This record gives sequence, structure tokens and C-alpha cells, in this order.
Amino acid sequence: MESDHNYRTPFRILLVSPVDKAMLGKDFYFKFPHLSLPTLAAYTPPAAHVDIIDEKFEAIPDGRGYDLVGITAMTPLAPRAYRIADGFRSRGIPVILGGYHPTVLPDEAREHADSVCIGEAETLWPTIVADAMAGRLKETYRSNHFPCLENLPLPRRELVRVPRSRRFDHINVYFVQTTRGCPHRCSFCAVTSVLGGKLRHRPVAEVEAELESLGIRRLAKGGKRDRFHDIVFFTDDNIVGHRAYAKELLSMVSTFNLKWVGQASTNVADNEEVLTLIRDSGCMGLAVGFETLSQRNIRDVGKGVNRTPEYLDRVRKIHSFGIGLAGNFIFGFDHDDRGTFTEVVDFVDQARLEGFYFSLLTPYPGTPFYEQMKAEGRIVEEDWSLYDTDHVVYRPRLMDAETLVKGYRWAWKRSLTWRSIFTRLLVSRNHLIFFGPMNYGMRRTILRHA
Repeated sequence: MESDHNYRTPFRILLVSPVDKAMLGKDFYFKFPHLSLPTLAAYTPPAAHVDIIDEKFEAIPDGRGYDLVGITAMTPLAPRAYRIADGFRSRGIPVILGGYHPTVLPDEAREHADSVCIGEAETLWPTIVADAMAGRLKETYRSNHFPCLENLPLPRRELVRVPRSRRFDHINVYFVQTTRGCPHRCSFCAVTSVLGGKLRHRPVAEVEAELESLGIRRLAKGGKRDRFHDIVFFTDDNIVGHRAYAKELLSMVSTFNLKWVGQASTNVADNEEVLTLIRDSGCMGLAVGFETLSQRNIRDVGKGVNRTPEYLDRVRKIHSFGIGLAGNFIFGFDHDDRGTFTEVVDFVDQARLEGFYFSLLTPYPGTPFYEQMKAEGRIVEEDWSLYDTDHVVYRPRLMDAETLVKGYRWAWKRSLTWRSIFTRLLVSRNHLIFFGPMNYGMRRTILRHA
């Protein structure tokens, strides 16, 4: 494909993050931008101009004036990404697709794109842009290794236009990544398929420099943290996955006047030194993947770090340090039956979990679980838009699909009653200012959806 950019400068690139109408898509009460495209934009050569459209906040433009469009796609958003790509290509604008879904199914993605990026795109992006500017875009760009996380440029956050409500104008929310990858290799999880099964770390000094660049003030010695001003979401799949690194990181974070939330595994409760650092560094809460209350399910999916008989004690230990918890649970494992929904709902209340998230087991392509379901002939739906953890796309073992969906929706409604919310929040009192709005937003979104 020959480029006409010699007649028009600079070379203009549009990066698109699609969204579709789903339970936590356009309708979600709280909307936050992804970090992936601002990160990618930071690698764009100076000779090119880049814009970002996050469809949660802005409509997709017609593409006039752009020389290249890059679209990222998770599996449930692949059909939407393909429609967007087809539209741009029909107007003569070259498109490159990347992200999780094109990485695991590149041949499918190539039917809707001029080029496909397989794997993490940062190290490939300057070459992709240079090739596009020269009119020699290749069909495939493949990252054959997991990039080192040292000397990363700062994400171009200013390119994402996020509407701000006056009500929350005093609150700054930032997304920061310190590690990639996950060592647990759960059979249903897509993380290791793309990001690998070994944790890669950013140098702590570089994370510190990023926090400084965001204008977050240092905490005065003996000073008290602002209650709700600068909030950092650490996007790592397990911020304490490597204990030595986590200790160094949290010690640094504790010097900033911020509050933060992140993700961790249940065994974070086993290390009091780490729990102390989490508390003292301003953590409001952790999202923890309990997944299931059945140890047989845990064994089947290979998440050995979870020991279900210890869940309640671990929750109480974490709570004793003043750290809130949002528990993630999945319905539809092979040992789940009609009684599973009540058991999980009762556990959420008994454990006084400040937050929770329920989902339906989903066999994402590229995961061992997908291959298992495929081999057993249990995949019943390959419309990727239904792979959103809100639909049953495979045949469950101990109940039919209708029973699974009804139980799942009942669990959502039951755990979002005002009685459940007040029971969980007023007893624990861990960071009500954060978990209160979270429950309100989930209630408003989920009950309207259900």
C-alpha cells in the first residue's frame, strides 16, 4: 500500500479502544480509561501525530485526515473492533489490530485488518509506524519475547479525554503499572497467554519518577494522608506477587500523599510485614481472586495458592490491618451445582467483603480451559461478543445453562440489596469513602442490567 503522506504532514495516527453495550461497558456508572493505548502512544516517533479515542467517552470519528488506525481488542470486544476496522478500511484508511484477541487468533483478525500485531506492541510500534509512513506496512508484526520493563517512557495520559463531574473534580485518579505477567497459570485465565508466566518488574525508581510526574505530593514526616485526593489504581495482576520487589515498591509508595487500590492473591494474608507495608502505604483495598469456595475446583484450574478452608481466616487477617477487600468469584466450574450460589452469597456477607464481583466462567481462546472445553465438545457458542463473563458459552457439567444464568443473576441481586451492603460496610468500616460509592455504582449498573 503506497502512502500519500508526502503531500500532508505530519503523519496522523488514530488509536482506538472499542467498547460495546455490556454489563460493564457503556452503561457502567464509573468509567475509567485503559492504560494500554496511552502507553503505546508514548512510543510513537516524533514525526507522527497520534490521537486516542476511548469509546467509553467519545464517539469514533469517520477517520478523515488519518493515515493509520490502530485498534486494540479483548475477546468480547473483537466483533466491535472488527466492525470499526471494516469501516475505516472501506474509506481507504489502513488498519492494524492488536491486543489479546488478535494475538491469540491472528488469522481471524487479519480478515479485518491490513496488519496484525501479535504480542506486546511497545517495542514493535516504532517499526510499525515507520513502515506505515513509508507505505510498506507488513501483514504481521510479532513480538518474539516479553519486553524488559526498564526505561519505559511515561504514558501519554493527556491524549485520553475523560469527562469530569464537578462532584468529583477534587479527585485525581491515575492508573499505574509496576509489573506484568503472573506465575499462577490458572487454566481459565488469559493473562499468561499474552503476558507470560513470570513476573517482570519496573525499577522502583522509575515508578517513583512516574508518581512524581503526576504531581502527587510527598507525605510530610508524621503527616496525615489526604482522605480522597490523589488515587492510584495499580493495574498489576498481583502487586505483591514477588515479595522482595513488593516490599521495596510499597516502602517507596508510602512516601507519597496518596491512596491506592490494587490486586493481590489470597496468600497476601500470610505475611504480616507485607500487610503492614500495604496499610502504611495508603492502601484502601485489594481485589482478590477467591474464584470459588470448592477446593476441588481450585485443584482443577491449577490455582494452588488458594486454599478455600483458610479463606475466612485470611479475610479476617487482612481486615485486621484496616485493608478493605473486593472478592472476585466465578460461577460455572465443574463442581458447582445449584447450592453454589447461596454458599458464595453467604460467604460474601459472613466475610464482610467490602466489595465483590461475580462472573460466569468463560473459556477465552488461547487458554488451556478453552482447549479443554473444545476437546470435550462443550463449546456451544463462538460469538465472541458473548465471551463477556455475563453469558454461558459452554455446556456446564452439574447444571444446565439456564440454571447457571439464573443463579448468577440471583447472586448479584442478593448481594446488592441495601441490607447486604450495609451489613458488609458498616461492620467493617474499612474505607467507606471508597467502597460506598463502589457498591452504589455496582448496584445501579447491575440491577438495571439484570
